[in-house]
Amino acid sequence: MNNKNKQILFYAIVFFGIFLRLFKLNYPGITVDEYITSNFCSGKNLLYLIFDTLANNPHPPLFFILEYIITSIFGISEISIRILPALFSIISIFVFYKFVRSFFSEKISFIALFLFCFNPYLIYYSHDARMYPFFLLVSILIIYYFLMSIKYNSFLFVPFIFWSIIGLYVHNYTFNLLLILNFLVFLKYYEEIRLNQWIKANIIIFLFWVPLIPFYIKNVLGDAYSLKVGLWLAPFYTIKNFIFGLTINFNFFIIVAFIFITFLIFNAIITNRDKTKKQINLLVEISLLFIAIPWIESIILTPVYSDRTLIIIVPYIIILVSIGASYLSKNGLTIFL
Repeated sequence: MNNKNKQILFYAIVFFGIFLRLFKLNYPGITVDEYITSNFCSGKNLLYLIFDTLANNPHPPLFFILEYIITSIFGISEISIRILPALFSIISIFVFYKFVRSFFSEKISFIALFLFCFNPYLIYYSHDARMYPFFLLVSILIIYYFLMSIKYNSFLFVPFIFWSIIGLYVHNYTFNLLLILNFLVFLKYYEEIRLNQWIKANIIIFLFWVPLIPFYIKNVLGDAYSLKVGLWLAPFYTIKNFIFGLTINFNFFIIVAFIFITFLIFNAIITNRDKTKKQINLLVEISLLFIAIPWIESIILTPVYSDRTLIIIVPYIIILVSIGASYLSKNGLTIFL
């Protein structure tokens, strides 16, 4: 495929990805969670909003602050409260492609872009007036700068700190992500990142996190979430939702497809090349640990396991599937997509 055709293909995929994130943005009506968002946005001022979120919400206030600004300009409606998540979801398309292209081949990047743009789970939450698309975008940037630091043995101090702090003010589970990255650095990757710089960065991040401790405590001490499936099967349903969406249940065809996609993921892990082995291993480790923390917490302590709080690992499942699919023949890949 020549460069001109590649450009046409790229813009066509991105166009439909954007279209699906804006299509029927006012449909369906506002859900209970979205009503909570709109209720915060109708506060007297930003200071009132911050204290209101602290008193009545376990999540950090940054997303609600941005929503307050948007609705102050355009008023409160289905579109005005959903436009921000949709924009974050659209920006994620370009950031995700840059992420994949920085570490993997052009072929893998195009497959991943296609799967990301048409992913039903990501499209669903791009229409939801909650912080999850924002959380997804920021987490991609955090992991991007982490992996770039590992790849070039040079810690990207400032951008990693900046996006980590932003992430902490978007969603409490950024704390889990940073905990996982710290665990991996001290366990395996201390030679790739200078520990003195890493420790200094974490001290700065911690100081900015201190004001959020009340939100974090409120989240930890909060009520259990309602789960639709047994906890032991929850991760399998999570992966199913991330790949096939929320509206389709397990059936014969989905089980066959699920097994095939699992084969592609294992193929990506087992046959990875030396050049990308470290990046693939990191994506697998981050994804497994990010699922494991709330899963184990839910089994041992309070049930807090929820798919949407794990949305940040969807891109890395897509990348692993794309790597496995890249070994298929041209016709096989076309049928698969």
